[in-house]
Amino acid sequence: MKNESLEVWFGKLVLEVHSLDYLRAGNSGRKIYQIISALKEVEQLHQVEENPQMGRSLAEVQRYLQDMFKALSVDNDTMSTFITSHEVTEATKIALPSNT
Repeated sequence: MKNESLEVWFGKLVLEVHSLDYLRAGNSGRKIYQIISALKEVEQLHQVEENPQMGRSLAEVQRYLQDMFKALSVDNDTMSTFITSHEVTEATKIALPSNT
């Protein structure tokens, strides 16, 4: 059985996620947090436990959003360290080619 109001709501949610501006981490982080909160409300209000597939899907979407939130929280120093270590790894691969 389809719930058209939920279908419309999820359609709007998709537009919200697509509209996130990753260059404005603060605003995007707040939006992601609001979306996660809204998903949790949907779980409670629509008795998701009665539909295991929907419950799994909502949990998966929440995990992806939490990962996005964490990625937005990475500061410039951490990102610089990651980029430098990646560059060193790639340079090592070039300087010391494997025998394969």
